[in-house]
Amino acid sequence: MAIPEGSLTAASPTSDWFAPTGPFRIWRDGGTGTLALHERAAGDTGNGVDTGATLTAAGSMQGEAGYRGKSEFRLVLTGSGPVAFKVFGS
Repeated sequence: MAIPEGSLTAASPTSDWFAPTGPFRIWRDGGTGTLALHERAAGDTGNGVDTGATLTAAGSMQGEAGYRGKSEFRLVLTGSGPVAFKVFGS
């Protein structure tokens, strides 16, 4: 899995989807806005759906579990930014 990291500006998604090969964590800095985890089926080309998992303040959270080879994820920022983020995992 390529480890996504970078910064998002207002109402923007990360450009790349990532497919975890195991458990993962998402970290964000203290910028403003809500960072949401979106999911789509592996190999799909659609926009995916919001998983309901969000980070609204600085810190980290556990990513979705049990989706090895079945799903791809990306982060989407709503509200204002910028917000720095990084995904940790295998």
